[in-house]
Amino acid sequence: MMNYLLSPSSLAVIGGTNNHQKKGGRVLINLQKSKFPGRLYAVNPNHKEVFGVPCYSSILDIPDEVEAACIIIPAPEIPEVIRECVRKGVKMVSIFSSGFAETGDEGERLQREILSIIKGTNLHVYGPNIPGLFDFRKKWGLSFSPKFEPHRFFSGSIGVITQGGSLGRAIIDANEKGIGFSYWFSPGNEIDLDTNDFLKWLVDDDHTDVILMILESVPDPERFIEVVNEASNRNKPIVVLKLGNSPLAIKAIEKHLGINRNRHLSWSLYKHPGIIQVDDLDELIGVGWLLQKYNQVMNGRVLIYSWAGGSSILMTDMCERYGVSLPPMTRSLREKFEALTPQNRSIMNPLDLTTAVYENLSLFNKGLRLAIDSGEYDIILIPIPFKIENLTEQMALHIIDLAKNTKVPLVPVFLTTGELSGTTYEMIANSGIPYFTKTETAIKSLALFLRYKQMPNILRGGNYYEKINYTRGSG
Repeated sequence: MMNYLLSPSSLAVIGGTNNHQKKGGRVLINLQKSKFPGRLYAVNPNHKEVFGVPCYSSILDIPDEVEAACIIIPAPEIPEVIRECVRKGVKMVSIFSSGFAETGDEGERLQREILSIIKGTNLHVYGPNIPGLFDFRKKWGLSFSPKFEPHRFFSGSIGVITQGGSLGRAIIDANEKGIGFSYWFSPGNEIDLDTNDFLKWLVDDDHTDVILMILESVPDPERFIEVVNEASNRNKPIVVLKLGNSPLAIKAIEKHLGINRNRHLSWSLYKHPGIIQVDDLDELIGVGWLLQKYNQVMNGRVLIYSWAGGSSILMTDMCERYGVSLPPMTRSLREKFEALTPQNRSIMNPLDLTTAVYENLSLFNKGLRLAIDSGEYDIILIPIPFKIENLTEQMALHIIDLAKNTKVPLVPVFLTTGELSGTTYEMIANSGIPYFTKTETAIKSLALFLRYKQMPNILRGGNYYEKINYTRGSG
């Protein structure tokens, strides 16, 4: 079934147009940008050809077999087009058009009509009211975005599911930071294929190791937990940002995707140990990035490695707040640092090398090597509070070089936005090393990451559904 959505041999864009400012035109342009490998057609009675693609008055007029179709026409016209797709033998239809349950009773009626048409057929529906989908591995997608540039996709092992397009785009924009994704799905109103279908597909996908989700509701809680159990048994973490935690937000969700109130579930559903709960987009991306990059077993021992005392103290407070362990240095390691910096008698974790590094950058380099080689720490946090002429650039080069040759994660944290336009930031951002631009986000994401990594596998597996006492109708 999913192959017809992700790898159709032929695709018709119903509502395709030569106007690149309309969705029907942009979808065709973006398919051509993707170098879609299959046969491509347009359907529009007003054209014979659209952007070089053959165009027909009806899908029934296309002389060849058509496996999949995208529909971008007014909602009231869609049921009849769905009937034609059934007659044509189309296997998958993606409906970009809005104007369904999110608009009220008439939209709900249209959804029910479409469901009645496809019942008992081989046709499945993705949508309606969708923003599309991205396949980062094959560098193609269905999208009406004017900024769609599939040749710049950076593939990786993070799968993304969002019940809404704008936040999904906000996540996958992190691709520009070097975070690699496998797929992005956003199923819209979910009248046929739903969130659980895509979650199951990503759990079974060999190219996806981490799953990020933004959820406004769950269509079938029992099945959702069953699939989460499968993910846990495969050690595939699921990071969830749940929306709708207030009465007003729940009402907005009902308007957004036309979702009935009884699909809203309390946070208790998400307390499965295989689910990592986050509170905002930056955390969702940060935790996912750490999980993708570092899959080794960890004991959670963190070192704060700083040359500015105030920044190390700020990060220490955050670590205390979120339960990140900062174990003291052993006497052996402390003595090595004291020998390296004989004027510094305050060697501890958090570590402050002081402004001595301004005059002797080798202190920073040698000290970081000492910390890595000691084997005492699983992660080293490196705050970057401000620019020091070209010294921070040289530090960045050393961090990047060491990160390539060690299993100990080195995590830079930029403490001010003023540094985010400098060469140091650009070097770190282009290195592929996970980094953060907010102190609290960094520490909270790290805490969630380490909590998952230290959780016994027995808690993440098994049939967890019986252990959850969830209630319907609450945020």
